[in-house]
Amino acid sequence: IANVQGLNQFCASSITQFIASVSFTEYDHVEWKFLDSSSLESSIGNIISGQYTLSPTVSFNQVSSTEATSSGFLMLTVRKCTETKIVKFPFTVINNIDFWVIEPVTQVCALSDFTITVETSIPVNYAVFNIVYSDGSNPDTQITYGPGPYTNVIPLTLPGFENEVDAVGKSVTISGASINGCTNNNIVVHNLMVLPAPVVNITSSKLITVCDPSNFS
Repeated sequence: IANVQGLNQFCASSITQFIASVSFTEYDHVEWKFLDSSSLESSIGNIISGQYTLSPTVSFNQVSSTEATSSGFLMLTVRKCTETKIVKFPFTVINNIDFWVIEPVTQVCALSDFTITVETSIPVNYAVFNIVYSDGSNPDTQITYGPGPYTNVIPLTLPGFENEVDAVGKSVTISGASINGCTNNNIVVHNLMVLPAPVVNITSSKLITVCDPSNFS
């Protein structure tokens, strides 16, 4: 059994195709089943089409809301007269992940970096987040975590907002571009108050004459 893309790791909700070759030139029966890691029949996948052929199209399902990945087998049974052959293809499903903001920062200073911390429903070792500021500052900001240790808590250090004359309420939209190698469609909007950064101008009330030192010998 082989995956047409040469993969053995798949994102939950993804669809792909497998191809099998058998030594029988003709066969009486072909059947595909999904099994869990204990080789028990499982809902970890579905046969979409091609159930009784050697090239089925399948989809993968999320069977855990706490583990980063789930493992299983795609099992092929081929019968010819009294002879039966069974082959198992091992695979891993990368489960879908939700995330949200924890310990939310409520005030930040303009022009200063700040940190928003997100927590994920399942441990991750790699994540890419797209960041959009409500005032349009810092366009195309993208924050990457990893590859690194599996964790549920990821601090995102973001560049500061543009300066304003007064304190202004603004927001940051965080979307998961890729988490654990799979596309993620979750979006979180976090509101905060942006405080103006002080602007200091130094002036003199008197006329000051400065001489060019090169004029002195």
